[in-house]
Amino acid sequence: MISVQEAEQLIAQHTRVRPHEGLHIDALREEVLCEALVADRSYPPFHRVAMDGIAISHASLQVGKRSFPVEACQRAGEAQKKLTDPKACLEVMTGAPLPTGCDCVIRYEDVTIDKGIATLTDDLAPQMMQSIHPMAADYQPGETLVEPHTRLGAAQWSIAASVGKAEVKVSQRPSIALVSTGDELVAVDETPEDYQIRRSNAYTLQASLNQQGFTKCSQHHFNDDEGETLNGLENLLKENDVVILSGGVSMGKFDYVPGCLKALGVEEVFHKVQQKPGKPLWFGVAEDGTMVFGLPGNPVSSLVCLHRYVLPSLWQALGITADPLYAVLDVDFNFKPKLTNLLSVSIQSSPDGRLLAIPVRSNGSGDFASLNRADGFIELPAEPTSFKTGDVFPLTLWTGNL
Repeated sequence: MISVQEAEQLIAQHTRVRPHEGLHIDALREEVLCEALVADRSYPPFHRVAMDGIAISHASLQVGKRSFPVEACQRAGEAQKKLTDPKACLEVMTGAPLPTGCDCVIRYEDVTIDKGIATLTDDLAPQMMQSIHPMAADYQPGETLVEPHTRLGAAQWSIAASVGKAEVKVSQRPSIALVSTGDELVAVDETPEDYQIRRSNAYTLQASLNQQGFTKCSQHHFNDDEGETLNGLENLLKENDVVILSGGVSMGKFDYVPGCLKALGVEEVFHKVQQKPGKPLWFGVAEDGTMVFGLPGNPVSSLVCLHRYVLPSLWQALGITADPLYAVLDVDFNFKPKLTNLLSVSIQSSPDGRLLAIPVRSNGSGDFASLNRADGFIELPAEPTSFKTGDVFPLTLWTGNL
């Protein structure tokens, strides 16, 4: 068996960067940007009025002027006007271009306007360029506003619209086949026999993938039949960028998946990792680069492996690497096997801003209902065997770390 870190590195080495595609701004999906968003002009593109009020020449204040005839009104969205008399003023609206000849804006709250004359309130000492957002104060033409490999959210789409990008280049999301295996599995809407269970792993995995934007998923099921498994996998490898299997990768007599993948030319990169849960994890790559993840069949193991290995690889292919999260163990915990323990935990926030990890009681990796009580898992190293309250460990959340 290899270590968790070795498995992570091997998957990263075989992960290919995804091609890009154009996405129209009307889609407004959270995707990963493949190009820089660049300022197409100065921002703001003119001296922008920042308050409703009047605009004056500050020099007029130096000669004692406190009252100003109103020449006109400068609205937002109309061409820049000009102050013709430096001893007069123009009314100005927020967002309007500062009229030529003006270099000071005084808000309405600080003036009174009577019969076309604007008078400043007593003791008011306006400053030059007050309440004015100077031209190019934010960004210069050609300045990068959003770097490539940034997730497109509301803020980034706003910037795209502001710089006139009606279509942006984004990383193409992969097509993913989710495969459950086993004669004991029946459809969700069927009544199982005493010796059967309903297929749930594929739904668990797809829900996790969908939650992070990987929606090009299809579900499939193979019985424990070598021919069915071989033919099914052959088709899925041709039609998908990623194949994720749940079950059939252990050492059982009817675990046909590893042998079938080998027969189809999929190179086994590793099989089995020094961890609990999820020790039977299998990973391989087809000749055309299609990645294949063989996850254990137990629901907790399957979900943990998806979040620890599969999702980071999918994000890496889009150009994204998640910053690590950490949590503080809230109780003493012992674990004797010399395996990395991917321990399911619930998370609470402490008043001092720490994330507290509380181990979730479970009856093993088959206890699917225990997932409801967990927010994710922390990663305890293979050694030591005793972990103390206050120790800090890497945290992976079911909702994702991005």
